[in-house]
Amino acid sequence: MNRKWKRLGQVLGFGLLLAILVVEIVTFNPSRTHTIQDAGPMPTPPPIEVKTSAVETTSQEMSGAHVFGITNGRKEWELDAQQGQGFKDKGTWRLKKVKVKFFGNSNVEYLVSGDEGTVETETKDMEISGNVLTTTSDGYVVKSGAVKYLAKEKLLSTAEAFDLMGPETSDGQIRIVGAGFEADLKTNEMTLKQNVKAEKLFKNNRYMQIRSHHAKVKGKANMARFEQNVQVDMDQVRMTGDRADFLYAPGGNLKSLLLEGNVRVTDRERLAVSRRAEILFAQNEFVLSGDPRVMQGENELRGEEIRFIDGGKEIRVIKAKARVDGEVRRKL
Repeated sequence: MNRKWKRLGQVLGFGLLLAILVVEIVTFNPSRTHTIQDAGPMPTPPPIEVKTSAVETTSQEMSGAHVFGITNGRKEWELDAQQGQGFKDKGTWRLKKVKVKFFGNSNVEYLVSGDEGTVETETKDMEISGNVLTTTSDGYVVKSGAVKYLAKEKLLSTAEAFDLMGPETSDGQIRIVGAGFEADLKTNEMTLKQNVKAEKLFKNNRYMQIRSHHAKVKGKANMARFEQNVQVDMDQVRMTGDRADFLYAPGGNLKSLLLEGNVRVTDRERLAVSRRAEILFAQNEFVLSGDPRVMQGENELRGEEIRFIDGGKEIRVIKAKARVDGEVRRKL
């Protein structure tokens, strides 16, 4: 008789731990979901396979879990795991083969999967580790060793190295690597914290490399911003500056590159400096503005705007001034 009461107490204790984790919705069978808002009596829950851990008497184990997290009537995440182990005295779940779908603003979703995970029942904070893959509904895929979720801040982050692939488009795909990654579910902005290196191979075999200290990716705004010690290499041309904005067309193709702040552009023969430089990819044009100067040997060309058309085959200058062979100056 005492064994039966002890067994019942263990099952009820684990059930209490699950209730603490998610009050609004909890189910252990993905095909049967119930909420406390449902009208009428609660249906009889399906049987749960529960056994006492041989390692720690305060733990319980289960096979399979499917859990929702809802705040103020809004679903914030949805978790699936093959196995779970709960510790009622610690208020923690340990999970195996985890998948969590997080729901950001503007209908953007983040699916995070990994080998293992933990959930703090009081704060709803999570950590997923081991072959972690984060996939966004707008086409970004991030590989990392671990990801943390802070429920109060609605923030996904890792301090480890990451490998990010952008959406595949008709003009190619961008890949970005670095250390330290954050995704803000409120703004749907991804921050790449340091040692950022990116590469893009265009479908026409043009190749671009970008380096910077840090970067931000805004999927809904179709923009990626690289900041601090920016260097862009493309077609044997090197461009440097304080900031570079990559703007994308609605279809995902790269529309323009805007480089600002202490801009320097060099190739094998020329040096150009300005406050602003822009590449218009569809038009195949390169525009310098903000006191631009182009120097080749002792020759120098100045103007309010210098525009290289058709890949540099034609040059147009607004209010141009030129210095030729270091001696003659003339207005054009």
